[in-house]
Amino acid sequence: MSFTEKIDVLDLLINILKEHEEKLDQLVERLEKAADALVPSNPLAYEDRLKQAFEKAYTKKPVDDTARHQLTAYLHAENEQRNLKEYLDERRR
Repeated sequence: MSFTEKIDVLDLLINILKEHEEKLDQLVERLEKAADALVPSNPLAYEDRLKQAFEKAYTKKPVDDTARHQLTAYLHAENEQRNLKEYLDERRR
């Protein structure tokens, strides 16, 4: 293998690593947004509100906008976590 071919291979590897870095940065950004939506100033009060949102959703009572937002944020974060796990599982193969 000539020196030029070796450089080309290294260049290809560097480009692939840059692409993966960009994808990971995007995933981290999405996770940070999800975490920001889930992290309250008072975790205990937040947990209580989240439980109430689930209770309202499962008992088919009307859900106010705050409970709907909390439930949506929780489900979105759960989905993001599942997507990240699937992505990391695929990358390990």
